[in-house]
This record gives sequence, C-alpha cells and structure tokens, in this order.
Amino acid sequence: MPRMPRTTRVISPFPLPRDSVSPNSAVSPGLPPSTKSFVCFNCATRKTRCDKERPTCGACQQRQLTCVYEDATAIGSRKRKATEDANGRLERFERILAQHGLITEKVNQPESRPVTAVDSSTIDRLNAASAETAASTGRLIVDESNSRYINSTLWREAKDHGLGEIVEEEVFGAAADSSGSTAAFSPASLSSGILGSKESLLEYHPSATDATRLWKIYAQNVEPLYKFLHTPSAQNLVAITCQDLSHATPANECLLFAIYLLAVFSMNEDACLAEFGQARSLLLSRYDYCVRQALFNASWLSVSHMSTLLAFAMYLSVMRRQADTRSLWIWTGMATRIMQRMGIHRDGEGMGLHRFDVELRRRLYWHLVSLDTYAGRISGTSDTGPPKTWDTKLPLNIDDDQIHPNMTEAPRVRASATDMMFSLVRIKLRTLLAVESPNAQGCGPANPAWDAAEKIIDSVENEIESEFLRYCDPVEPVHALTLMTARAAIAAARLRQRMPLVAHQTPGRESERREFYGLSRRIMDAESQSFTNPVIKPFGWYLRASFRWDALICLLVALAQPNFFAPEECEGGWKRINEFFTHHAEVLEARSILQRTVGRMTLTAWLANPPPYQGLEPEYIMTLRELHADSVVVAPSRLDEVMMGF
Repeated sequence: MPRMPRTTRVISPFPLPRDSVSPNSAVSPGLPPSTKSFVCFNCATRKTRCDKERPTCGACQQRQLTCVYEDATAIGSRKRKATEDANGRLERFERILAQHGLITEKVNQPESRPVTAVDSSTIDRLNAASAETAASTGRLIVDESNSRYINSTLWREAKDHGLGEIVEEEVFGAAADSSGSTAAFSPASLSSGILGSKESLLEYHPSATDATRLWKIYAQNVEPLYKFLHTPSAQNLVAITCQDLSHATPANECLLFAIYLLAVFSMNEDACLAEFGQARSLLLSRYDYCVRQALFNASWLSVSHMSTLLAFAMYLSVMRRQADTRSLWIWTGMATRIMQRMGIHRDGEGMGLHRFDVELRRRLYWHLVSLDTYAGRISGTSDTGPPKTWDTKLPLNIDDDQIHPNMTEAPRVRASATDMMFSLVRIKLRTLLAVESPNAQGCGPANPAWDAAEKIIDSVENEIESEFLRYCDPVEPVHALTLMTARAAIAAARLRQRMPLVAHQTPGRESERREFYGLSRRIMDAESQSFTNPVIKPFGWYLRASFRWDALICLLVALAQPNFFAPEECEGGWKRINEFFTHHAEVLEARSILQRTVGRMTLTAWLANPPPYQGLEPEYIMTLRELHADSVVVAPSRLDEVMMGF
C-alpha cells in the first residue's frame, strides 16, 4: 500500500480588526491576512525572531522548514494539563508510599492556590533580598559573545575597582596562563587523554638504573610533602616493574610515569643534566606525554581504579602552577567526580573496607579536596570547599611503616612528628580560608566578626602548635618546612584579617597599618630565608609553587605610598622585593594574570617611591618597563582587589 504524503494542518489566523483593512488593501476578500498575530511554532520553539509572514515566515523559509502557526494559548493549556497530570501521579505515589510506611504522610498541608495579589512592601522586600543574594554569591562579566562567572573573593570586586582591564584580560584573553617550559607541558594537551588512540609505551620506560634514580629523587623531594602513596608499596612496585615491564598493568603504568614526572619536576636544570644527561625541559615533555598516554591506555575516565586516579592527582599536582587557571579548575573537577564515583568522599571505616585501603583513600581525598579548592580560588570561580555531606575523616598521624596491605588492627596514633605531619598541617590550615575579613568600618576588637575571626585563627594556631610544631626539629628538612609553612600561613590569615584597615586608608589607624605591613614583611623574610636555607633545598620546587602572594602585594601597595614608610623602612622594603625577583624570575615572563598583576604593581611602586639610596636601576625594573611600555600603570585603589592568600 503506497504511503500517503504527510500533511500539516494549519490553524486559521485570527481575523484582523475591521478598521485595519482598507479598500485598497492587497489582501483579497476571503483570504487570510499576510501576517499572523503570533509567531510560528518553529520560531517559538527555537526562540528566534519571527516576521509572522504567511504562508511561510522568513526564518522557516531560510531553514527550509514547514511553517506552522498555532495559537500559543493552546500550547499553554497542554503544558498546564501535563503539569496537572504529573502532580496527580506524584500525589498518588506519595499516598501509596505513606500507606506502606515508607514516607511520612503530610499533615495539615495547605492547599496550593494561585497568588492573586502582592502588596508593594512585599515586592520591595523580595527585590532587596534578590539583590543582596546576587551581590553575595558572585557576578557575571559579559563581553559580546563571551561570559564568565566570578564567585571568588580574590576576583569578585576587581572588575569595578581599578583592575577591570586585568580581569577582562584573564576572562577573555587568548594567552595561555602557563609558566611551563614547553608548549606541550600544559593541561590543554591533556585532551589527548580523552581523545586519542592506544599506543604502547614500552620504548619510553627508563632503564632500570634511571628508574631507580627517579624513585630515590621522588622519595627525597616529593614523597614527604605529597603523602598519597604508601611508600613501601610504591617502592616495591618500581623495583619489580623496572626489572620486568611485563608486570606493569595499564593502571600501574600510569602511576609509574606520574612518579617519574614528579621526580623530574622537583629537580633543577643542573641536576637533570648531572643525573640523566638531558635537559629538564626534554625530560618533562617526555614524561608529560607518557602520563597522558598511559591514562588513555588505562581508560581512566571509565574505570574506577585507585592507581589511575592517583596518577591523575599527581599529574594535576605538577600542573598546579604550570596551568591555565581556568583549565586547571575543570581538570580538578573531573578528578573530584571520579573520586565521587569511587565513593572516596565517604569514609570507608563504616563501610567495611580494609583498614589499609581506608587510610590511603583518606589521604587521596584530602589531597584532591585541597587541590580543587585551590583551583577554584585562583580561577575566580568558587571559594567553597567540599559539601557537608562528604564525611571522609582526616588521615591518621602515623608513619608509613605502621600500615601494610595485610594489617588487621588499626594503627596507634602517635603524639609526635610522623611521616604524615606536613600533610596534616596543610589540611588543618585550610580552616583559615573560611575566615572572612570584616569591612573597613567594622574592623577592630569591638566588632563581633573581627573577634570571631581572631578566635578561629588563635584556635588553629594553638592546635597546630600543640599537636605538631612542638615536636619539630629544625634540623630535619620536612620539620623545617612544616614550621615555616605553618607560621607563614597563620601570619597570612592575620594579614587578611587586617586588610580592610589599610585597603580603605581609614584615618587615625596608623598603628594598625604598621602592624599590617609588619606581618607582610615577616612573611617575605621567611619566604626569602627558605630559599637560602640548605636544609630545605630539596623542597625548592614546592616553595616556588606555594608562594604567598598576599604579603608581596601588601608590601608593594605600601611602597607605592611615598609617605608611608620612613627612609630606612622603604630601603628595607625594596630589599625584600629584590630578593623576591631573585628567587622568582619567572614572574618577569608575564605569562599569567598573577604575574602581570605583580609586574604592574612593582613598576607602579618604583615610579611612585623608588629606594631613597638608589644606585643603578635593577635589571628586573628595566625588564618590567619593556613589558608594560604600552600600558598605563596605575596602582589599585583597594588592597582587597588583589589579595592572593592561598
């Protein structure tokens, strides 16, 4: 039987008013008018502009679609009917569940009815609440076809207060925010871990001798700070696999290359040449590719294997300062979702998991949470931490030799310095990020918000001092780094707490401003000494990646005010700036939003208030002049626009 052609029934249009039809009208008697009083169905669905021409509107004619005019009231009635049917089914299901005791039956629920009128005072209150909510949750920056949502205290107000140009450059700029040594060494290339083809990596594995060297470097430089591996188990894996690569599963291969990458990342150029006879950039590029390819070979997005997630977390740890901040936040979000899929966000102790697995899952959880919070903060997208429903406990304060895969009893927590000490201190310091600075008008001990924040800082400081720092031996590298990191973070929290006092230049508060910048100088001194301290030299890679920018920015803003410092203090301030650029020459590359901001602020301070006993102009100032020759260098009017305390 031949198939009948499909016909479309066109709804007749509404008749035009009598006075709208003239005797000379082009519309013949008895024919419908040339335009409709409502848009066609296709334009209404696609939400595009409709010229309402008959029999086919311009949009449908261009797309070669069948133009159908249908009264919107009929569509609305169908939507209402569907909603009413759904509500009826929902109520019926609720009654059945309540009869079987599966849910609590609703009691005295008022019958829903349409709202007929709202008084003006209610409207005013709703508008005020809506405005307050919008202001407190973030803001949207729009430029032509691009948009970016900002919901981080680091960047939320910068658009409106002096740093709008820099923020827009970060939001809409095409330049990659990367300080890596090669173009391939960036998270943008991680797309090959999603879109690619499986390839063998046997030829990329280092020799047994080099693999052993890389593990020793990792164990010395990285393992004491990033405790998401069980050191004895990882060491055994490297020892077995480097002798016979057939023992390497795809998941373990990911983990091995991640270890090699982090080991090279922790080395400087001279060490790479001395140990392996190759440039650091070549080794980084090699193992960066190997990690990405190994992840794809292991189908890392679809499997729920601990080793693949560990490898991805280690890779992101390398990218912490190498990455475009926007890309990094997306990748840490993917790691967090994989972690949720594996149930690591729920503590395994009450789920019957093996004690060894419970401890390793806790370590990985807190590392990923810290990394994701950091990525959201510097990208300007979010300040928030994990949801309150996530209940994974802190790792235990123990040494690695206290746990093993065959353990049956819980290890005894030690009240002393352990292998987990540095990681636990970092986790506890995250509490300080929740301390909100009061506004300028409410600063001081008389303000309840100020007092509450000070109590939180004091509590965290006392807890860390009593549980960890009291057991530290400054001669031990990890202990020395723990002492420096903890005390610098506490000082940075107090610095942020006092920020509004100086940011708004409140008169009559000279002593508070002096205290504010005294804290910043203390942090700068500690950071500078860490680079010259031979005890913590193996952790120089970590110090460069975790520098506290808030102290530097505070000092630069102070130096930009000619009458703020005495001549001797001004000279001391510029001495600290010189030391900073000595240890952080990568800032002069101006590849990231943060580096560009610091460069502009340094040049602004130099032009406004150079050292009183100035000799030759430093080389970094000459470089900054060249970098910012085409831009107007203006000091920001408020400190809290650019505070970068991590």
